[in-house]
Amino acid sequence: MANRRRAVERATFRRKATDRVVAGVLVLVGLSGLMSVLPGHSQRAVSYAGCRVVTLGLGTCGAPGLDLSDTSLAPARCPTLATLDAALPEVRVRQLSTARGLPVVISTARSGDVVVQLGDAPQPAPPTLLDGATRPRRPIVPGVDVPAQAEWYLPRGQGLDELVGAVQDGEHEVAQNRSALALLAGGLDRDERTVPPPTLLTSTVDLREQLLPQVPARTDPVPPRTTTTPTRPRGPVRSGGVLTVRPDVPARLVFNRVSRTSTLVATLGGTIGGRPATGTLRVERDPSGNVLEVLLAVVTQGQVVPGEPRTSLPGPAVAYVRVPVRTPAERELVGTWLAGPSAATVPLDELLGLATPSADDQLASFLSRAATVTVLRYAFVDPAALQDRVTTELVEGRRQEWDGIRLVEVVGVAPTPTGAGRVAVSDPPCRT
Repeated sequence: MANRRRAVERATFRRKATDRVVAGVLVLVGLSGLMSVLPGHSQRAVSYAGCRVVTLGLGTCGAPGLDLSDTSLAPARCPTLATLDAALPEVRVRQLSTARGLPVVISTARSGDVVVQLGDAPQPAPPTLLDGATRPRRPIVPGVDVPAQAEWYLPRGQGLDELVGAVQDGEHEVAQNRSALALLAGGLDRDERTVPPPTLLTSTVDLREQLLPQVPARTDPVPPRTTTTPTRPRGPVRSGGVLTVRPDVPARLVFNRVSRTSTLVATLGGTIGGRPATGTLRVERDPSGNVLEVLLAVVTQGQVVPGEPRTSLPGPAVAYVRVPVRTPAERELVGTWLAGPSAATVPLDELLGLATPSADDQLASFLSRAATVTVLRYAFVDPAALQDRVTTELVEGRRQEWDGIRLVEVVGVAPTPTGAGRVAVSDPPCRT
């Protein structure tokens, strides 16, 4: 009788144990299903908490993920700024930090495109790749280094989780090797990824050798140039003002590995209406070296375009001029204007003026028909500070709203494909 009772008790115990195991498995399956629907940063946060509990806080675990949820900008508050977005996209910038203090700066445009910068340590000067210089590397975490003067461009934000996760994995590996429970911590978190190569590489170009050269679709060093192209015809000079490229100031060249395009940004100097003016010229080329777009930014005091309203606070203004280049004839016309060893002259009368140019001047006719002008005027801003900001915008290819600075006037001039006279239109909703 006793033996039969013990047999029944053992069977009951085994059944209860089996039920507990089955229940535990079902709970784990349910938790796994729940984890699969959580965002990536939430999954890493849960894994991090579980690892710290199991290791009693002595081991190193994968750091909780950063919140990389989409934070795209709302639509532009006025049509003129929305038009400017086509030339220089506005971005929202978030400055995050990993668990071990590495800065991660994420710039998100309205289109969803993302640019990521890693680290805040001082970087060496951009290399002169076209003259044979090499690109140095810089450490972002111990054991992980990346090319200097480089960023990560992610179309529509694709790959952002992988990039940030790879950086955190690099930090985790270093800390794990120093942990008291490195073996246990490593067994709980084996998600190891490598930092992908950057896609935006910045270098410099000496304009005293050649102006706006055709850039090869490559980023490795090339031998120094030994020949130059013949002197090209200068652009038209008008009485309204003259801006020319300054060969004494090195230009910045940004190569995009994703689109295989390059943009070269040069400094301008001169006068408008007898007043000193500065500016920046940005030329984008395709992999074959053909010009795709010209973007000009002019900084000056006083009136920029005829018919511009006079405000009560006449601060400095920046005029963004976008000229898309689409057809082979347009590429040849603009390429002849820009290329060559002598400084290019910017035809301000055709770009910023509203009069119809002479039909005999092909370059002037094209620029006046194709150019889109956006003038932003600020209050109580130093023109030199505005110029520095504009130059940075054109090098980076993106802009931000200027916090704490009042925007007192916004004026737009639309292109006229028919060649008719253009009109400057104020956009009051753009003001801050």
